[in-house]
Amino acid sequence: MTFKQRKRCKVGLALYSFDWVRSTGTEVIAQELVRNITRLEQSSVEYKVLLRHDVSPEWTGLPPAVCLNAPPPVYRLNKRIEWGIKRAFYRGVDTVRGAFGFLPNLGYLGNFQIKDWLRSLDFDLFYYPSMWHHDLFLNVPIVAQLFDMQHIHFSVFWKMDKFQRNTVFNWYSNHASLITCNFDFVAKDIKENLKVPKERIGVIFLAPPAVPPIDHVYARSIKEKFGLPERYFIYPAATWPHKNHINLVRALAECVSSGLEIFCVCPGEHADWLYPGQFLKIQEEVRKCKVEKNIYFLGNIPHKESYALIQQADFVCVPTLYEAGCYSIWEACCFGKAVACSEVTMIPYQIRDAGLLFNPQDPSDIAQAIQLLHRDRQLRDDLGKKARELIDNPYYLPEKTPLGYH
Repeated sequence: MTFKQRKRCKVGLALYSFDWVRSTGTEVIAQELVRNITRLEQSSVEYKVLLRHDVSPEWTGLPPAVCLNAPPPVYRLNKRIEWGIKRAFYRGVDTVRGAFGFLPNLGYLGNFQIKDWLRSLDFDLFYYPSMWHHDLFLNVPIVAQLFDMQHIHFSVFWKMDKFQRNTVFNWYSNHASLITCNFDFVAKDIKENLKVPKERIGVIFLAPPAVPPIDHVYARSIKEKFGLPERYFIYPAATWPHKNHINLVRALAECVSSGLEIFCVCPGEHADWLYPGQFLKIQEEVRKCKVEKNIYFLGNIPHKESYALIQQADFVCVPTLYEAGCYSIWEACCFGKAVACSEVTMIPYQIRDAGLLFNPQDPSDIAQAIQLLHRDRQLRDDLGKKARELIDNPYYLPEKTPLGYH
């Protein structure tokens, strides 16, 4: 059946690589989007959320009726041989295309079992809400989210991921029906660097999430679980280099050397697969600055635990070097927390007058903002109130983002 013959367009929201319990920031954004977009009251689109084979709809908070699980992995030898032959064939096709000056189709990338499953679903469109998908094929139109073009501005951070950001992004620029992003400056980078026409770029505002209320008894138990001090500030972020944990450590050291008894909590992925050697560098800086007792790296913890820790923090500090939509800031606002954050990219536009801005390249400037918020409770309360009022404005309704994508 063709799309013209259908009463409703069938769209697959491709989240089959997410585990839904411990996720990176971009995955949390995608999860929030699909929860909201599948709740829209509309009659034109049938949305299905494509889940990993071992993810239960109960984990996701989604109605079972909108969920489809990928098939479990197949280990049969005949299938392995079949997929190996396909991979060799598609590599050969790209070799020939390259010899004649054409860009690769990248048909050899990804999981062939997943590709076969996607083709079998008979959908009109797939939406890739993460820019890390490798299950690329040309049979069905796709819309792809490119959160940022950060490698253009910080190439030193992406030396180990040139293939993804150069070759795969170029594939999206040639084959995606539409590329989505969340802010105009990212759209400008996509247009200029990937040569994508303006009409094929969709800019959809990233609204605050609908953060669930956290019970105070539960929240207290999470603080005790990790053995945290009574007072602390928090920076929820994976240890990507651009998240700038090293300058945060240096700023914390300045605060401690000035006589403050101050503590920082950093939930977020820090495994070596994220960015090889980066967490080791951060740990070395912690030892060098002698702040081992003042900073807590908790690793990738469940979202609810992270929310519990934000709720009990004095304030949130975000010293990032680059953002294309900062959920940590939105989460702080949802809990009415004061924010100290970097004066880069879209952050000043996002936080408006509800936070303190600093230069993320200058540890002393970061330290000054931290000390100010640590010492001045009235300032924390005033900024926290402004933060809460900011997202209570109808302009920031959570429904704005799913309606934009729809």
